[in-house]
Amino acid sequence: MTSLKIPARMCYRSEIIETLLLEGDMSRANLAKKLKISKPAIADNVEQLIEEELVFEIGEGTSSPKGGRRPRLLRFNRRYRGIVVICLSGQHPIIAIGDLGGDILAETKLPVSSLSNKQQKFDLLITSIGKLIEDADNIEIGAIVITSPGLFSSDNKLIYAHKQHEWVDAQLWDDFTKYFDVPVIIKNDMSAAALGEFTLGNGLGCTDVVYVSCGSGLGAGIIIGGKLYEGKNYAAGEISFLTNRELIKNGESIEDRITSSAILKRIDKDIKANKASNHVLDLHKKKGCIDFEDIIALVNINDSYTTDLIIGLAEDLGIALVNISTVLDVERIVLGGDFLAFFETLKSPISSILTELLPFPPQFVPSALGNKVAIFGGLIFGRGILLQELNYTPL
Repeated sequence: MTSLKIPARMCYRSEIIETLLLEGDMSRANLAKKLKISKPAIADNVEQLIEEELVFEIGEGTSSPKGGRRPRLLRFNRRYRGIVVICLSGQHPIIAIGDLGGDILAETKLPVSSLSNKQQKFDLLITSIGKLIEDADNIEIGAIVITSPGLFSSDNKLIYAHKQHEWVDAQLWDDFTKYFDVPVIIKNDMSAAALGEFTLGNGLGCTDVVYVSCGSGLGAGIIIGGKLYEGKNYAAGEISFLTNRELIKNGESIEDRITSSAILKRIDKDIKANKASNHVLDLHKKKGCIDFEDIIALVNINDSYTTDLIIGLAEDLGIALVNISTVLDVERIVLGGDFLAFFETLKSPISSILTELLPFPPQFVPSALGNKVAIFGGLIFGRGILLQELNYTPL
């Protein structure tokens, strides 16, 4: 839909949309007061927004202390269009449809065989999206956002993929552009996560935030001055490249020291040497292996051996966060990814490292959005793209 043209003096629609979206229902008079815009200009802009179905009137508000007619309240139409988000961070895609307010209306996890070819994967995604649209009361789709590991340019081209996986190779965004008559964008999953946490999660109220994901890999997304910072080559946040003399000497990366595979390798080594706890040895004997879910369960029952392993990782992770903070001087670091399950164990040692080594330590907090953080970030990206297509400033 192309937005209707109105005189330049009256173009306050983006400000009205943002205010209604972030602060809720409001009367025309209160909008004028909040935005310091004349009542006639507010009235003209609101009428255009109502005509375009981005805003609608609801019940009456309370009258002023002086009495008189109660004002009609205005509400942003969160369901004006839906946003499809396809999250490719794991082996199996998570697909969701959300509204313009950032609420998820329907979602599914799509089990896909690694043997499936590109066309089979695409067909499965199309079928799943169609089913989700039905589940979301057939909302009209306005944009599609794909979040994925890898670095992507502003024109959706893959620039670089560290430990590239099959979904990055598939280049599904090209097929979606041909199939759907809506904007399709692809963004780095850590950038999406940072935007989601900043807008809807534990980054609220801050202007400078780093989201750090630790689990099968290590990555970060950066918000500086209230804006997503991606860097010249879209590589800001690729903290798996952080290093020091010891790592270089041993031929290791920081991922080799911190991530879930590092824990599992250490446990496997200790099991063979009979150095693991009885809980671990018994579980291994029963199952024949130890996986990451077992580690979470063992920490939750306070198995001292497993808990000590996690605390041991805190030093390396804490030093990495110190280096990030030294350069960026952020207010808050948000931990996400698989290691979110260990936050209570990691909180004290990492906070101590930050406090000890930095003059202005950031807050160290858990993700509020969990494994859906990139989905929420995708919804925010999609909303911005859709409003931009309508000639509104992205929020």
